[in-house]
Amino acid sequence: MNTVKTCIDPAAVQASVRQWLEKSSAGLADGRFRFCLAGGMVPCSGQGGLVATCFGIKVAWQCGIWEDWPLVRREACISFIRCFQDSTGYFRDPWLLTAARPGWGEWARALIGRVPVRELLNRHSAIVRAETRQAASTLLMVGAFPRYPLPLEISQPEEVESFVRRFDWGNPWTAASHLAHALVFLCINYKAFGGPPRYHEITDRILSFLESVRDHKSGTWFTRSPSPAIKVNGAMKVLTGLQWLGRQLPDCRALIDFALAQPFESDGCGFLNRFYVVAQSVTGCPPGYRDLQVRALAERVVEHAGQYYRDDGGFSFYPTRAQTHYYGARVSNGNNLADLHGTVMLSWALALAYRKLELPGAKVWSVPNA
Repeated sequence: MNTVKTCIDPAAVQASVRQWLEKSSAGLADGRFRFCLAGGMVPCSGQGGLVATCFGIKVAWQCGIWEDWPLVRREACISFIRCFQDSTGYFRDPWLLTAARPGWGEWARALIGRVPVRELLNRHSAIVRAETRQAASTLLMVGAFPRYPLPLEISQPEEVESFVRRFDWGNPWTAASHLAHALVFLCINYKAFGGPPRYHEITDRILSFLESVRDHKSGTWFTRSPSPAIKVNGAMKVLTGLQWLGRQLPDCRALIDFALAQPFESDGCGFLNRFYVVAQSVTGCPPGYRDLQVRALAERVVEHAGQYYRDDGGFSFYPTRAQTHYYGARVSNGNNLADLHGTVMLSWALALAYRKLELPGAKVWSVPNA
């Protein structure tokens, strides 16, 4: 069987993705990438397409390809990302903000209760915050900084309580996402610009709050009674924020037990989220804790990733087609081809799995701060 399609050979997968990235950037200015090889709708020229360059860098870095690129290409990637930041600190892609604007059909569905009105009203600000986090974290991943400090929703320790209580922790997936954004912005500003002045007091209070909503039976963070899947996805968001702090995690034995007990999710986001929780939880457990089960899950992730491998050399977001929408914006026509989002997501999962399994060739693969 083809070793790339089974994804058991890190070197073969790396070579395949390397060729796919070259085809994705062929004929374009340095630092630009096609979202997919045909049928893509993300701009690959002009002032638009921030997401494509962020994903292109992440794929290259995760697969151990970034340092092999010519310096002029790497510098062009960094410069292109940095040009989207304005003096407010936010990164804004005018194409994405226009393409993701809710249409009449979405407003009609909202009127009959099929789509939350608040989600449509908040889409613009949600996109700006998420893209700012992604752009800034991508820059730090490759040793570069934003041009300006990121905007902070918490700049003093006294603001922590009102901020964290603003969100409904009965839905920890959403609440933890907001908190993780704030935590990542704080960490990036501290690493890149040395502020805010009371950074450690702020982060200590955030950690104290998280401990107050932590369920010690499951090791997850929530109030009321969310579903197991929401608990896992909420934990994933919390851990992506905590990963930036560089501190020792609390005892994660209950969390890893809970995550391992959940059914295997066949969709790409689901299985990646749970495996990320498991892989991160290991660092908060005694050496060797549940090692056989974690390795078995890593092997299943490697096997499952092959369902997303496409003949053009990359991975698709869906098992049989490219991703069609990103924050509501149309990004492709859904051909049976690899796409940048699928490839960044699957290469992340494979980097985690390869490292756990210690496969030959795995050392060049890297796991980023999310």
